[in-house]
Amino acid sequence: MDPQVVRYSERPELWDSISDLSEEVWPEYNLHGDILNQYWEQLYDVFPEWQFVLYDAGDQVVLAEGNTIPLAWDGTDPGLGPGIDATVAGACELRAAGGRPTAARWRPRSRRATRPGACPACCSRR
Repeated sequence: MDPQVVRYSERPELWDSISDLSEEVWPEYNLHGDILNQYWEQLYDVFPEWQFVLYDAGDQVVLAEGNTIPLAWDGTDPGLGPGIDATVAGACELRAAGGRPTAARWRPRSRRATRPGACPACCSRR
């Protein structure tokens, strides 16, 4: 069976099996930032339709997670900001102010994509 993209807003219970995924795949400094930690959990409450997993229904396993956030971007490199902290904070503040996003930023996380072909829907297109 082909992997399926499933949004957090559709099946939040799939995230129960990947609670430790951040620790496995993110650099250590991303796990302890004050700004990122302040906003990160809001992704699932405020932007549930933008969070997704790649799910193998046959094996009933999550292959990868993607965290996406709608943001305002002027199309320039400097307009992307200095890093993930500024991106997440800016997107949450934009939403709170009723602003209109113009782009989306994606942050993939996978523990299985390290095996060639394990995650063909996203990893084979490098």
